[in-house]
Amino acid sequence: MRLKFSRSMHSLLTCNIVTGDVEPHLALGQELSKHGHRVRIATHSAFQEIVSHAGLEFFDIGGDPNELMGHMMRSEPSTRIDPY
Repeated sequence: MRLKFSRSMHSLLTCNIVTGDVEPHLALGQELSKHGHRVRIATHSAFQEIVSHAGLEFFDIGGDPNELMGHMMRSEPSTRIDPY
């Protein structure tokens, strides 16, 4: 699919926890950037290098993704968020 934009956008994409969550946002951000849009990825500092390597702006949301994942795994199943 080919998208056409009449003017430049400023995009903020947020993602966290694991590299698998970040990578799709990088691909989307790179494609938007190719079309002249400004893209910033907001995620943990652990992913700063791969965001910068992808040629996108980085914003640190703080926290430790490993600690967050550990907390999620220790929580009771009834308190976990199911996105579906």
